[in-house]
Amino acid sequence: MMPWILALSETRVETRVEWLAAPEAWVTAIVIIPILIAIAAWGYRGDQGSLGATSRVVLAALRFLVLLAVVVILFRPTLTRERVQTESSTVLVVVDDSYSMGIQDRWSDSAVPMAITSVSGVPVVEETTRLEIARGVLTGGSSKLIERLREKANVKIVAGSDGVRAIADLPRLQSGSPLVVEAPPFDASEITLRGRVSRIGDAMGDTLDDARGRTISAMVLLSDGRDSGGMVTPEEVARRFGAREIPVHVIGIGNAEEPRDIRLIDLDIADVVLEGDRVPVDFRIAAEGFANLDVRAELQLLREDGSIEQRVPYYPRIGKDGQVVPHRLEFTPRSPGKYLCRIEIEHQDGELFRENNALEKPVTVVARKIKVLYVEGPPRYDYRYLKNSLIRDPTMEAQCLLLEADPEFPQESSPGIPSLRQFPRTREELFHYDVILLGDIRPDALSTRQKEWLVEFVDDHGGGMVFLSGQWFMPRRYRGDPLERLLPVELEEADERGAISRDLVESFHVRLTPEGLEHPVMQLVADAEKNKELWQWQGRSDKTMPGFYWYQKVKKIRKGAVA
Repeated sequence: MMPWILALSETRVETRVEWLAAPEAWVTAIVIIPILIAIAAWGYRGDQGSLGATSRVVLAALRFLVLLAVVVILFRPTLTRERVQTESSTVLVVVDDSYSMGIQDRWSDSAVPMAITSVSGVPVVEETTRLEIARGVLTGGSSKLIERLREKANVKIVAGSDGVRAIADLPRLQSGSPLVVEAPPFDASEITLRGRVSRIGDAMGDTLDDARGRTISAMVLLSDGRDSGGMVTPEEVARRFGAREIPVHVIGIGNAEEPRDIRLIDLDIADVVLEGDRVPVDFRIAAEGFANLDVRAELQLLREDGSIEQRVPYYPRIGKDGQVVPHRLEFTPRSPGKYLCRIEIEHQDGELFRENNALEKPVTVVARKIKVLYVEGPPRYDYRYLKNSLIRDPTMEAQCLLLEADPEFPQESSPGIPSLRQFPRTREELFHYDVILLGDIRPDALSTRQKEWLVEFVDDHGGGMVFLSGQWFMPRRYRGDPLERLLPVELEEADERGAISRDLVESFHVRLTPEGLEHPVMQLVADAEKNKELWQWQGRSDKTMPGFYWYQKVKKIRKGAVA
């Protein structure tokens, strides 16, 4: 099959005659033509006796034609042929895929669901979500929005909230055209709930940027209007569209009446945890119609028969109305076994739904300790701090290896665990560990065979690998190395100075993106506002985190990696 073509063009040839030196048409008709007639007739006024009337008329007509030909030449006639090529414009369709689009609205007026069903083709019942209605507006009912738009232009469809995801790029329907355009079918079910937050302005701006090089005729936004705030506001992006004279049409989805609902999102806990270890549990709380409210939540560890093994109370604070706030609590499992980890928030008065107040995930508690190998080059500060944490942790059996230490140096390890003298000599010895930490070591410190074992340790054995970035070797010196493919990021081209681009006596502070503020690694305190204050430089070191002295540039996260 031939690939389909975006912005299919139409070409036509127009031919016309232009008079480059001719006066206005009325001057030619009223002035020039009568003068030519008079001149032609005046020349034969004295030949009435020698010539008959017919002869004089014929000769005068011939003279007029000669004069007219001279005038036509003086008017500089030009034959112009133009090739006109018309490119189809593109309509951008952005569908909000944030979790708030999963709300199942309740309607006080029964006529409203009937009207929505007529427009979208989706039977509106209590279980119907806002996203299902949006998908129906695109393809079904009396609207058939995509089909009608394609009669006029190409249509690019994206889903956007905390990022932009391409759904379909559809060409204009060429009615009566002999050209056959093969395009991938549009399946509205590909638009699913993915966004943890709704940043409408960012989604609109990114969609416009991604369409650079196309002629954009309009944007259509389908959203419930919930905006969590991002890098730019919808109003700022709307001004960009206005400057380019691109209209923005908004189709509001959902009940205009303010809903009241608290829901849990994204319960995250490791599948396998250790008995006696502190286990972090991450989740998010979204609230509509509630703000600045302290609620009661509870973590329950349920046995296979449904009885409760452990329970941990937790009192999170609801943030601003419409805001999604990340939370983390920790618990220590007491007995090995298979359990169901359940987080539940107490139902509030006036809350719309109950079923989204709880989340569950299976977890297995095991009794054995984690076997850790930590390999470092010189004894840098990171090593001195981290090795103490590892060997003192009662849930781990850690062995540390300094490759640049003297042969007599006593390599450190957990109590009762023999110390290492060298890197594991066989594949079986290496695969004995659960997790391997590689610090700022020289690429030539390990043999090619040992690096192949490390790749197999991750790919085949399913072991955990941690790369600890350093100022000198890790990861910038590993470009083109067999271990580069295990790095979770793609590296920038580094100059001769490497990752260090400023004097070590001068520190700098980072400014976190909205995604960075929500990342569990950056959650230093439970309160979201206090955590933001810690990272936001305020000119005083006692109010914020201390500065950094170097950084490693990266291009992007590798496919399949999780940030």
